[in-house]
Amino acid sequence: MGSKINISSTAIISPKAEVHNTAIIGEYSILKDNVLIKRNCQIGSYTIIYDEVRIDSNTQMEDFCRIGEKTTIGKNCRIIYGVKIYGDVSIGNNCIIAGFICEDVQIGNNCRIFGQLVHNHKVKPKKFNDLKQWDKGGEKAPTIENNVFVGFGAKIIGGITIGKGSYILPNTIVNRNIPPNSLVKRINCIEPITNFFKT
Repeated sequence: MGSKINISSTAIISPKAEVHNTAIIGEYSILKDNVLIKRNCQIGSYTIIYDEVRIDSNTQMEDFCRIGEKTTIGKNCRIIYGVKIYGDVSIGNNCIIAGFICEDVQIGNNCRIFGQLVHNHKVKPKKFNDLKQWDKGGEKAPTIENNVFVGFGAKIIGGITIGKGSYILPNTIVNRNIPPNSLVKRINCIEPITNFFKT
């Protein structure tokens, strides 16, 4: 573990966590077993980082975030206030994440994610109050390729791929694969992104 000069006295850090001595850990944050925080990272207050998370250098995480187990976050990323990222997520370099990210999502480099990336939850319970059926895992999650923008309120649903360079407008619902360099608006209304930027 790194020098405690940059670690709040109220933070709880597992002895099995490794924090570089240039990192900053905020008040009341919790780092669990086998967490790795690399150089020049800043972790805000009241954040929980679960087992085996890897955060690469120069990444900033604001307050009240939750990072699920076995997640990896690349270099030069910014994780915005209150974000929830669940387990086994992979986030590339130079990303801004401000939305909800479900388990097993893959996000490429240079992405801006302000919406929700979620499972279909197609497994139906045998009876109405049996919610354990859909929480067993194994469903495919969205894949976001490089240089994708997902606007506020947008929902990317299920095991689909958003092609590189695509732009998902705010409040759009997407539940099928999107080709590279597409503009997506409303519900799966797709056109080439070049049309959006014409004056």
